[in-house]
Amino acid sequence: MGDFDFYVGTWNVVNRRLRERLTGCDEWEEFPGVSVAHSFFGGGGNFDEITFPTKVSPAPRSGSSTRRAGSGRSTG
Repeated sequence: MGDFDFYVGTWNVVNRRLRERLTGCDEWEEFPGVSVAHSFFGGGGNFDEITFPTKVSPAPRSGSSTRRAGSGRSTG
């Protein structure tokens, strides 16, 4: 079993972001997203892509991330 196996699949998620950044704003905007995650290296990591169906102006919004499990060994 890999460290990220729990994340693999397609997920409907809710995201939050500050309405204004670096202004002291504490008002949050919430919006839906769809995250699709795949495992690689036999479960040693994963890649996910997220799309935001309500964030389409001026162009569709999306993002991605990767995760890799550590070896558990110190390098220093």
